Parts: sequence; structure tokens; C-alpha cells
Amino acid sequence: MLRDKEAVLLRHLRQDSRKSLAKISKETNIPLSTLCDNLKKLESGVIQKHASLLDFSKLGFNFKATFVISTNKKKELRDFLTLHPQVNSLSTLINNYDFYAECVFRDLKDMESFKDKLDCFEIKELEENLIIEEFKKEGFFI
Repeated sequence: MLRDKEAVLLRHLRQDSRKSLAKISKETNIPLSTLCDNLKKLESGVIQKHASLLDFSKLGFNFKATFVISTNKKKELRDFLTLHPQVNSLSTLINNYDFYAECVFRDLKDMESFKDKLDCFEIKELEENLIIEEFKKEGFFI
């Protein structure tokens, strides 16, 4: 369970992971040494990695889609999706599907090429959803 000061630190880092601990200390009145100790503790278990959230459209990736997939070749498909550069996140599911993949593509042709590569994995079911607009992203615990 998180202590109050750890939770405060996480909220600040979730809002802006580049914010200095000195600035967080000033804003929260938590001693800098306490924040340093808490950060080291959190990085050894709770914080998996520090990352930047990207606006993919500004990088030329204008299509974002999610796929839920059921297959007869789970391990092979998992390995393929894990290594594929256009798969932004990948999860396993408990319901009728095996995987949930969030992907980014330059255009519709790029997405169709990706889907064509799925054919060799004995796909039983495939549901795709094009994402038109995101309203909230990485907002939990802020």
C-alpha cells in the first residue's frame, strides 16, 4: 500500500515525469531527501519505466486502431505482436478473445498490410476498431 507522500510523488510524476524533485518538494513541502528515497523505492517495484506520451499524428502516424484477436496459434501470434513495431501495447484477455492490441499506422494501406500479415496465424476471430479521437490518455492516479 502506498504511503501518502509516495502517492503525492506519483501524482506529480504522472502529470509531468520531467518535473524535478526539487520543484515537487517546493510545491508539496515534502523534503527533497524524502522524495529521493521514495522515488528509489518506487522505481524498484511500482514504476516500471519513465516514458513520453507521443502525439503520433505529428509523427505521420494518422491511423490508430485496436484489435481483439482470437487464434489457434497463441504463442506464435504473441511473439509476432510483441516484436511488431506498430503495436503500441499488447494485452491478453480472458473472454472469447486472446489478445488486445493497440496499434498505430501511417495510413489505411499500412493497416491493411499489417492485417494481411495476421493471416498466417490461424485467426479465429478478429475485431478492429479505428480510433477517431482520444479524450483521456494515461489519466489514472492524477
